[in-house]
Amino acid sequence: MSSDCYDARVKSVDGTEVVFDVLTGKAGGIDDCSTSRSFALLLLHDAMRRAGDSLWHIQDESARYAESTRLRSKGEASALSQALAEAEREVPDWFISVKWMSDNVGRFVKECTLVERRNDLGWDALSARESAIEEAFGGTLYTNQYHLWQPRRWNDCHNYTLRVVVTDPKWVEHLEPGVEFGTTAFDVWTET
Repeated sequence: MSSDCYDARVKSVDGTEVVFDVLTGKAGGIDDCSTSRSFALLLLHDAMRRAGDSLWHIQDESARYAESTRLRSKGEASALSQALAEAEREVPDWFISVKWMSDNVGRFVKECTLVERRNDLGWDALSARESAIEEAFGGTLYTNQYHLWQPRRWNDCHNYTLRVVVTDPKWVEHLEPGVEFGTTAFDVWTET
């Protein structure tokens, strides 16, 4: 998970609208704030692929495995999974291609809006907060103690809320409120 730039949580899903809370990670800048439609599409993609990886709140191993399997199966069966698999057959690196994003993101994502930004305190203050959390939990934040320190990071570190509107509700059928996942999403293409 050390390559994840963000953690994301599905706050709500209503028809074609999804609200995500996004927690800035440490792989990029600790106060990064991605808000493009390409970022939103990659969030939708990673939600389907990665939701089963971030079940830190389920301590029972067999229950965590069952929930992980359920979420992965739901994601793999989704219309978005099928559409992006087709895209990958045509353009294997669609997820990093500026051209593909500029030509295709509008097929999936109508808009992406920053709703709220929290703990936007600047690099020094955020670094101090990250260090305090690491010290409180005995070392680096990417350990098996995720379930202990992650709630504190959501409270103390830079995070924000995005409202994403998709072109068809089928693109978000795999999402469930409360699902949290790590993501390497970034602004592949930013409209000017």
